[in-house]
Amino acid sequence: MEMKNLTSLKVLNISNNGSFPGEIVKAMVDLEVLDAYNNDFTGTLPLEIPELKKHKHLSLGGNFFNGEIPDSYGDIQSLEYLGLRAGLSGKSPAFPSRLKNVREMYIGYYNSYTGGITPEFGGLTKLEILDMASCTLTLTGEIPQSFIDLGNITLINLFRNKLYGQIPDIIGDLPKLEVFEVWENNFTLQLPANLGRNGKLIKLDVSHNHLTGLIPMDCSRVYGYMLGFFMFLPTLRIGLLYMISGFGGSLLSSLFNRAGISVGASGALFGLLGAMLSELLTNWTIYANKFAALLTLIFIIAINLAVGILPHVDNFAHLGGFSSGFLLGFVFMIRPQYGYFNQRNNPRGYAAPSAKSKHKPYQYVLWITSLVLLIAGGTRKSHTCDPMTLKVKQETNQPINPRSDSS
Repeated sequence: MEMKNLTSLKVLNISNNGSFPGEIVKAMVDLEVLDAYNNDFTGTLPLEIPELKKHKHLSLGGNFFNGEIPDSYGDIQSLEYLGLRAGLSGKSPAFPSRLKNVREMYIGYYNSYTGGITPEFGGLTKLEILDMASCTLTLTGEIPQSFIDLGNITLINLFRNKLYGQIPDIIGDLPKLEVFEVWENNFTLQLPANLGRNGKLIKLDVSHNHLTGLIPMDCSRVYGYMLGFFMFLPTLRIGLLYMISGFGGSLLSSLFNRAGISVGASGALFGLLGAMLSELLTNWTIYANKFAALLTLIFIIAINLAVGILPHVDNFAHLGGFSSGFLLGFVFMIRPQYGYFNQRNNPRGYAAPSAKSKHKPYQYVLWITSLVLLIAGGTRKSHTCDPMTLKVKQETNQPINPRSDSS
């Protein structure tokens, strides 16, 4: 029996073929699933497929198709799954916006589109997965505001493209979003303050962009607030801030805590809390919920410092680390509200806000103040002797008299 006579076939999985059997598939009028992933098909996409009016699942990725995606593919109104990951090219496709029943759409990965994401994608109200990643760095433009209508979206993959601008606030308003990956693009400014507020976000990757500021507190379920806060800072700055804060905490503890043995958290950790507070004050104007962020951070700091009232807890180390981090935070933190961010890799023709000075004069004053305080504290420590230590030293230096034997 010839395959073209299998007119009632509903599922067809073909592999390891050199040319697509278009005429055969065309005769399978009841076909619902066509999985031809990872074969050796060549040429343009088959024009017979849009004639399958009952089609629900179409996977043609992993082949060697070329050319543009036929606009007629938007006529498959029954389609729920679309996978066209291959070597396709041409203008960024608009036909998917007509697939009102599609739930999963994989149209990236080595497809070379020109232009940006069409705003009509916002009309795909049933869409749950949108994957337009790795379009050979040809997909440009900004994320459309129409994405606000993607109420069922759970995954957005747009990494390894040339998208730019600010990540819009509407991304944080998507109620079911769980995965948002946009690494290796040209996004600038800060993340949306409401990102993660839906309580569903579990994976966030915005690395290798030109973002500044801190990750919103609502993203604590993702990687943790502390890690996210320093995501956009160079490693050297983090290391210096951590090291100097730890030294400042140890210094204050050695100067004032002489009651005996005490324990506590590293002053360096409290230095990070101090830096977070100074960053919040420095970039006050970019926060949507300023006082909520401030009160939350103050509450966290107060709870951690309150542990110091317990016996044998070295609160001087905590205070020293916090103070050092607070002062240094004004120096190390970038100020995105003044337009400071790296513009080297922005797309041609994109008018980014003009960048001003990286630091303001008061930040240099605070840097000098921190340095003076550390030097002064170290000098005082070197000239201060603990009476108990002095007594032990004197007793150690006493000559030892040999015991005489009594006869």
